[in-house]
Amino acid sequence: MIIPAMGISKTYDWVLLFTGVVALLRPQVFLNLPAWKSFKILTLYGAVLIALLFYSIYIQNVEVSVSIRVFRSLIYFITLFLFIPLTQVEIQKIFKLIIVVTSIVSLVYCLQLVLHKTLLNNVTSDYTVDGNELNDIVNRYYNLPVFIYPVIFFLFFQKKIFSIRYRPVLLLFNCAAILLSQHRNLLLAVIVCFFLHLLLTYSFKVRNLVFYSIVSIGLVIVADYAWGSRFLKGFQDISESSLDVYHTNFYEIKLNELTTTEFRQLLLLERLDFILKDNMSSIFGIGLLTDDSRKAANLNFNIGMSDGYGNVTQVASSDIVWSVLLLQLGLAGIFAFILFHLSLLKKFFSKRTEPFMQVGVLYIVCLLITSFYSNTIVLPYVTMLLMLFAAYYYNLSKRTFINNTDGDN
Repeated sequence: MIIPAMGISKTYDWVLLFTGVVALLRPQVFLNLPAWKSFKILTLYGAVLIALLFYSIYIQNVEVSVSIRVFRSLIYFITLFLFIPLTQVEIQKIFKLIIVVTSIVSLVYCLQLVLHKTLLNNVTSDYTVDGNELNDIVNRYYNLPVFIYPVIFFLFFQKKIFSIRYRPVLLLFNCAAILLSQHRNLLLAVIVCFFLHLLLTYSFKVRNLVFYSIVSIGLVIVADYAWGSRFLKGFQDISESSLDVYHTNFYEIKLNELTTTEFRQLLLLERLDFILKDNMSSIFGIGLLTDDSRKAANLNFNIGMSDGYGNVTQVASSDIVWSVLLLQLGLAGIFAFILFHLSLLKKFFSKRTEPFMQVGVLYIVCLLITSFYSNTIVLPYVTMLLMLFAAYYYNLSKRTFINNTDGDN
């Protein structure tokens, strides 16, 4: 599915190729002025990214190929204009397909733990040994289905969205995948979003609060027991982490002595400390660079993940996305990035009585929560799914406007 000679190094590069073809054959799709007016934030965010691209190439002297590679991973919001021509019914069918496929993939994910074999893709698995026996090996796989968050949020509803067969079974597959991933932060994010769902659906009654709180606490306790007290260790990490880390000499820190929480804090603060030493870098970052660029070779950060060869990655991080964005976008770019997501959140929240829009709200909340321990929020497929929600919002708003106009007439 990839053709490096054509610049297609990721499967989702085909989306940009398809978008380019549509732009050539039907440019009117992207000249939709009402849509641009409805999503003014796209103009601002797009302008900031273009400015950062020129800044990266001509001011920071980052290789053109590297700058474009980072730039293209951030511009998938343009897919909004591919989705807007779809009807609400067609978009609902897409969401239903995503639910079914993701649930099946979740089942496959769970089978990996039974077969002790990677079935989905070649993501490295983490093997931790509990005891000396070979049978005590506990597998952790990081290749969770990419749309598992919104699918679970869709399955929170009973039959209020659309009729889907075997909903409890599909919910079981997805919940089992999260539990078997031993991803404590993701589990907590889903629980938080479930209580937010109760608030948005006006189901937050005292008895519901008590019941679901007991269920949630019980689920966490059971998961913690099954995961070898990972929650307890996580709380210990937080309690042992020092908040006064900004004045630390980063080069004196030994990575093997850090808790997970301390590692993320220091990873972020070392990059922040670096860019704040220069006014231009603090505002615009140091360029759209990656670890294989020439400029990255001149960096000398001490905090980071090992690249497998005894070196510390200078740019890339799957632990906390903000450390990467600080270097690539600077404070100005991060402000535009946050504004982009908050603008969508505000729009979706304005239509929160519509189940699809409520799932969109929960999805953005979950992405913001998980951004402090993953890079999911910046991945192209995530941006594209947000644009599918945005297209649904646009068609919903247009239908409401037409109905109101007809009513006035």
